Amino acid sequence: MINERTLFVNPWYVVLTIPRSEYKAFKFNTENLGIESYFPSLDSFSASIGSSSVKSKSALISSYLFFRQHPIDFSILNQNPFTKSVLRINNKIVCVSNEEIQAMKDHIENRYFKKDFHSGEVGSTIEIQKGVFIGKTARIVEKRKNKISLMLPSLQMQLILTLK
Repeated sequence: MINERTLFVNPWYVVLTIPRSEYKAFKFNTENLGIESYFPSLDSFSASIGSSSVKSKSALISSYLFFRQHPIDFSILNQNPFTKSVLRINNKIVCVSNEEIQAMKDHIENRYFKKDFHSGEVGSTIEIQKGVFIGKTARIVEKRKNKISLMLPSLQMQLILTLK
């Protein structure tokens, strides 16, 4: 049985942000208030005038920002103009364990994108760079719009990855 007291030592909390202001809230917390914060996001690129592209952050969880502050100092937290209130359920502040935050980070970091396989052709051999099979050699079997099929000869296993 998991002891709730040890699971939530120095927990994370959730603050609701103004819509589409998650990154601004994150920057304000970290740069202006000195509050440790986590903003689950992906880098995205959009076309701009000319040949360059503009890099931005896309929120993976709309209107949520995770922060850690013990104890919560609402007088400091309320200084952020991009946040609303701390998330509560049944009048209790929601706590998120370090393990849950780490699981989110691991999942985001181990996602595959089209750019990860743009140079690989069907039949070519690659080394897997992240995730459970990191370091394994695989052969590209098939490439479709947002999916790639890989054969791992060392495990006699075929994987189908959905690319973002």
